[in-house]
Amino acid sequence: MGLRDHRFIVIDTETTGQDTTYDRPIEVAAVEWRNGKPHDLKSWLLDPLIPIHPAASAVHGLSDLDVQGKETLADIDAELQAFVGDSTLVAHNAPFDYAMLPSLQDRLWIDSLRLVRHQWILGTPNRNGHELGSHKQQEIRYWLGLQIDTAGLMAHRAAADILVTGELLQLSIDHYLENGHEDSLEAYKAFAESPVKWPRMPWGVHKNKAFTDLPSKFISFQLEKFENGEGDADLALILLEEQARRITEANTGGAHSLFKRKQPKGLGA
Repeated sequence: MGLRDHRFIVIDTETTGQDTTYDRPIEVAAVEWRNGKPHDLKSWLLDPLIPIHPAASAVHGLSDLDVQGKETLADIDAELQAFVGDSTLVAHNAPFDYAMLPSLQDRLWIDSLRLVRHQWILGTPNRNGHELGSHKQQEIRYWLGLQIDTAGLMAHRAAADILVTGELLQLSIDHYLENGHEDSLEAYKAFAESPVKWPRMPWGVHKNKAFTDLPSKFISFQLEKFENGEGDADLALILLEEQARRITEANTGGAHSLFKRKQPKGLGA
């Protein structure tokens, strides 16, 4: 079965906060995505049995009163598992939703955030000249000018977000196949999980700067942050390679480079 015929379940959660060890889902939405379009969609509002953090309410617009007395995650678990079946789950920033849905952790997951990172480079201008500033699915939606019917639901509600993620999944599959990659789920998942090769620094004070031009202290600082559990794994790999390149150059070519710098003007290339 090819990727375009595969049954994916695009899933999203809205939660009481961002702490995966403490916070709980207050909304779960899932849509069957097959043959390039959505099919059945299910959505549940859930009572998390703990308060919603105000910062989270500011994002999704749900308050404690909106979910008080609703079903719990345990109440809808059997229905959710039956809907998912043995399908592949797709979520934007999948590790977060994976942590929020323990009963689905034995399924195969693909992170659409990694897919779009491979496809659209930060800083790339769209047809109006606006640069892509992040890989959040709603920003990419408007950056691409996608016309998506979200049934009137606002962005950052789970049911709206999964329809956007589904469209991004389909664009990613089309792009992946058009570039001659193997048409199999295993190869596609491996592609998603492969390192993203940023062409330049994607964010921060040195945004858009070539990695070869980054200060060595900045590279060391970023790698130390990653070792302490912070930062981005793809970026850390690139910075580690750049650090190793500089060390090798210093050990093997440093004397030659120094000699060239000391030559009088007009000599040498």
